[in-house]
Amino acid sequence: MTLTPQTQYCTYDDVVDRYHPGYLDVTTNEQEQTEIEQIRQYQPPNVSAVTAAIQDASAYIDSQLNDRYNLPFDSPPQTPPMIRSLAAIIAGCMLGRRWPGQFNKDAWRTDYHDALCALDNLASGKMNLPGIPAKETNNAAADRHLTLDDITLTITNHEIE
Repeated sequence: MTLTPQTQYCTYDDVVDRYHPGYLDVTTNEQEQTEIEQIRQYQPPNVSAVTAAIQDASAYIDSQLNDRYNLPFDSPPQTPPMIRSLAAIIAGCMLGRRWPGQFNKDAWRTDYHDALCALDNLASGKMNLPGIPAKETNNAAADRHLTLDDITLTITNHEIE
């Protein structure tokens, strides 16, 4: 697998829409929603910082899933939806400390933890990506579980052969 620095599994808007101020706060009325839109309009997150975080998140995803899937995945919008969402979560969390103020840090931490758990489950085979085949293993022995019937021990002069 060759990773390029341009590997991106989500877009700027995926990250900003998920994590820019207001996303994780409960919005109860139209006025609050208007205020959030004004914040986005006048204080957009730095494009290069978000792009770098997306590339870092995508590389992290590749490092976790390299043994199980043929990589890289397609770029958005063809990226598998779960991978696109995980990339946006991880990238947003990488940027979380740079966006002061209005987001819920407990929810941010929970999102990040859940994303890493999902990657672990995908890597281990506990979860699958719908429509994306996992790599086939070339080692049949790796898929075989040994039983006592498969093992023969001979003990001679207190040595195991």
